[in-house]
Amino acid sequence: MGSVYARRREQLFNRGNKLRERDDLPGAEECYRQAADLGSAVAMMNLGVVQMTMGRLADAETSFLAAVDLGEVPAIFNLGVLCSEVGRLAEAERWYRRGAELGHRGAMSNLGLLLSNSGRLDSAIEWLTKAAEAERWYQTAVDRGNTDAMVNLARCMSKRGDEREAKRLLESAAALGHVGAKRALSSVATGGWAGRRRRSAPPLPLT
Repeated sequence: MGSVYARRREQLFNRGNKLRERDDLPGAEECYRQAADLGSAVAMMNLGVVQMTMGRLADAETSFLAAVDLGEVPAIFNLGVLCSEVGRLAEAERWYRRGAELGHRGAMSNLGLLLSNSGRLDSAIEWLTKAAEAERWYQTAVDRGNTDAMVNLARCMSKRGDEREAKRLLESAAALGHVGAKRALSSVATGGWAGRRRRSAPPLPLT
């Protein structure tokens, strides 16, 4: 019986992914909800992503919290994104820090960005450095992933007047395909980088 439930759960999850890719959000929501009811933590998290995309933030928060209770670490990151989007920055920081301490690269990067934007540069650099180091270990040519961490760390270094280190980080990110890093390099080369203040990364579903 357990294998029957597992197969059904997987079928519903996969169908939810296909419907989400087709922008059929109500259909994806229903499939994810059914898979979540059968015990899928990742479906519960993706349910929250769909609900957030549809503007139903209270429902999304409930789904993310349920996914966290089921052990889904990326849902911690998504809670940070949700709280950040609605201006609950203290809560966002707590969620990002929790995710970062569990090794989530996006949480490390967003925590660093939040700390930088609030003037806590030393702490920001610490977390963005960790995110950038994780990026060097896990980066692939296909998944550009967290090169944003390198760019955000470069921004912090530029704020501190260390244009040489900012340039080095931007060159690393650019070599991995980050378009914004390539554009920013020209600004650094001409005596300073006044890059656009970045937003945090969006909530991520798992497929």
